[in-house]
Amino acid sequence: EDSHFGFVGHPDGKHVCVIAAAGQDGQNLFWACLHGSSIVSERFKDLDFTADPSFNGRGDEFLVVSGAEELRRCKFPHGPLLAAMSWPFDDEHSLMGYSVAFVDPGHALIGGDEGQLYIVELESMKITDEVCIRGHEPASTDYGMCSDLTYFTRMPNGDFLSTHKSSNNSDHLVTWRL
Repeated sequence: EDSHFGFVGHPDGKHVCVIAAAGQDGQNLFWACLHGSSIVSERFKDLDFTADPSFNGRGDEFLVVSGAEELRRCKFPHGPLLAAMSWPFDDEHSLMGYSVAFVDPGHALIGGDEGQLYIVELESMKITDEVCIRGHEPASTDYGMCSDLTYFTRMPNGDFLSTHKSSNNSDHLVTWRL
């Protein structure tokens, strides 16, 4: 009942990432490609609990969050693992979120589970800055600083699209440039 299939297009226009999610039982990535009149798919075996990958502009690397505890930078399609970053915050209320996106070849944007946004320098795999979206800045709560951000993704033109939950529980879409 909690299963879900999602799709992320690859920059080459030939491959598609299929995200197969079984709720709390894990999520897996499959690379699908059209070969003649057949669709061939292969599982990316290094991940069992993951979310949507983010491809760099060339499509030869992707970023993905593994188990809400590690950001991984991998070579497309089957590795190797190029670099990894564990979540640097020890606060039990500040965990790694599942949204990640390339900003440019050397930087990524990653979210925390309380709506925080951070810039990661990909060479060192270290957080170098925090980002706030105007009108959706973090506010103090019982759990610390939280924002209304629920999801973000990078659009093809370089802008970002994010969803935000309002106090009346309706969603708002926001586009913005970093």
